[in-house]
Amino acid sequence: MEALPGYSTINLDGMKDVVSNTNTVNVTSTKGGLSKYLTTYMPGQRKEDAAFYAQCTKKALESDAPFVGEEPTVLEKNTFVRKTYAGICADNVVYMRNSQRLVLAAYGFLFAIGCITHILDLLCEDIAKVSEIGDLLANALKLIKFVRSHPRIRGGFTSSHT
Repeated sequence: MEALPGYSTINLDGMKDVVSNTNTVNVTSTKGGLSKYLTTYMPGQRKEDAAFYAQCTKKALESDAPFVGEEPTVLEKNTFVRKTYAGICADNVVYMRNSQRLVLAAYGFLFAIGCITHILDLLCEDIAKVSEIGDLLANALKLIKFVRSHPRIRGGFTSSHT
């Protein structure tokens, strides 16, 4: 994004609770290396709904628009977004990628990128196919699931690391 000075990016990222349920989606705008918090959504039952995330992204794209009075026309919205934003960024999971496609259908001049921090995760999934590494990760996951599924153990574990 540094190659496009003066333009911003809308970023969506979910936050999970201790049992890995998505409970909030935070929306930020990044420009020139600085991020600005815009809003938080609670997806509830729509936690894997591409249309929901596309709607959140579109609202964020239009949230700083200087529109006053009547609902702006599609042309006015497109003009504002075109002058302000270069792209959108979200996780690489299927429903987020599908939500980006829905946003690009409305704002085709933007580009969509997956979250660069999740690329390492995808790489690790490929590396985990090596049997020795896969076995080690499987055992580590069993331990993590055990600790996270027992509140007393989890509480003792987390309190000893704070």
